[in-house]
Amino acid sequence: LHLSIRRQRQMCIRDSNDTYGAISAMHVIEHIPFKKLISLFQEVYRCLAPGGIALFETPNPRNVFVGACSFHFDPTHIKPVPAELSSFLGEYIGFELRGIRYATPHPDITKEELEKPSLSKLWHESFAIGLDYGLILKKPE
Repeated sequence: LHLSIRRQRQMCIRDSNDTYGAISAMHVIEHIPFKKLISLFQEVYRCLAPGGIALFETPNPRNVFVGACSFHFDPTHIKPVPAELSSFLGEYIGFELRGIRYATPHPDITKEELEKPSLSKLWHESFAIGLDYGLILKKPE
């Protein structure tokens, strides 16, 4: 897979249409401006074979540790991409949303703490949710 970034705010994959069964981009989308992100999703859609899967993994800004702190440790990060935005973009381009998977728990939160029923839903959604998320998209057959 050959990806180039053009000055006209486009991303171009130099491969034929309907070529790949799967394409993944791990910790890429937070490094590019939104207009290029649109172009990247369009190019991935074009290059995937019908029924192909696209996986995008990125820091999860819903997690307070990420959104308020660790995301900004990397000076090449442009802006966080919430799961709601990336999934909307994928569906807008034509993908079917197959799922959003949260990964990489915070190392200071124990399994026992995660399973405490006394903790609020807000606590779980703000602190215990994964530091990263994976967006899983499928090109319709």
